[in-house]
Amino acid sequence: MITIKYRKAFITLLWALLLALSAAGTGVAQEASLPFAVGETLTFTLYWTVIPAGEAEITVLPDTVVNGIPARHFLMTVRTNSFIDNFYKVRDRVEAFTDLPMTRSLLYYKEQHEGSSHHKVRVDFDWENNLAIFNEDGKVAKKTEIVPGTFDVLALFYRFRMEELSVGKVIELPVTDGSKALMGRGKVEKKETVEVPAGKFPAFMITPELTHMGGVFQNSKGKLSLWFADDSRRTVVKVQGSVSVGSFHAKLTKISGPAPVVTARAEPEDVSRSAGQ
Repeated sequence: MITIKYRKAFITLLWALLLALSAAGTGVAQEASLPFAVGETLTFTLYWTVIPAGEAEITVLPDTVVNGIPARHFLMTVRTNSFIDNFYKVRDRVEAFTDLPMTRSLLYYKEQHEGSSHHKVRVDFDWENNLAIFNEDGKVAKKTEIVPGTFDVLALFYRFRMEELSVGKVIELPVTDGSKALMGRGKVEKKETVEVPAGKFPAFMITPELTHMGGVFQNSKGKLSLWFADDSRRTVVKVQGSVSVGSFHAKLTKISGPAPVVTARAEPEDVSRSAGQ
């Protein structure tokens, strides 16, 4: 059935930006050198083969508080376009919270509207016991052991941007989606100029390991590459890959919001009890 075919395709496509980022560096950048600022929004156009499939937006929201800990707050929304809606409509929302120094995740929340399916996932990070507590639709489904410095898959995107890249560098960082934890690894293959709708960028091409990713990459000869701009923002500008059901890519179409700066913070509200409710 065409519905099944498109479902496999778009689950791959929509989460490629996140799954691919299971590779990041070590060490912690100081706040003054953060390559992103509150209000920054990155817009990507998603393609399945040559067909425009939808759009993803990733935004830095104002700082908040999680369980009494000052936190950074990130948001990703994904939606298929009107043509793809006829086959498989997707409206997903993902939120991630980290501590201010970006050394670990504190909370992760995902609300999925995919076809006729609607699910809510919440992952609480219990750092006293080194556990990621995975809640699905309001019920604890799993507790996964994690190591210090573990990030969720969305927060990892921003943590990666804090890294200084160079050709040949092998980079790694622990990551979890709540249901499993792994050590993400990747290699900086080369530097080249990449042209996307948002502009022309000198960029580093990175290939993450896929053997441990599972899902659509499991038991397939999947390939995945990401290009991170070699500039002050260090954002991903292009994602390209292939799996058993076809090829996909994402291109940066727009950057909006302020350039990276250090600003004073107002006293934020604790959101840990309300997230995902």
